[in-house]
Amino acid sequence: PLAVQAWAVLDPPALVPTLGGLLTNDALPVDQRQAIAQVLGSLNRDPAREVLLTALKSVPGNVALGVGRGLVATPRGAEQLLEAVEQGKASARLLQ
Repeated sequence: PLAVQAWAVLDPPALVPTLGGLLTNDALPVDQRQAIAQVLGSLNRDPAREVLLTALKSVPGNVALGVGRGLVATPRGAEQLLEAVEQGKASARLLQ
């Protein structure tokens, strides 16, 4: 969603908690939740990556794929995704 991307540019700290809540909201369509994960990943901020890593524990597989894509948008996020898989906190299927 373009509005979310614009908000992310203007006020990233305020956006992270709101997007985290939307990302884990089962009432939202999968494609919207995946887009939200992409926006969080593009912020390249530790709080946004923490939201993504936390979401991996509770979102369904099709949303987790979007979360993984959001994490690998940055080198640090990619490292954290690999660490999460190694520690059993994320499914190795994300890497396939």
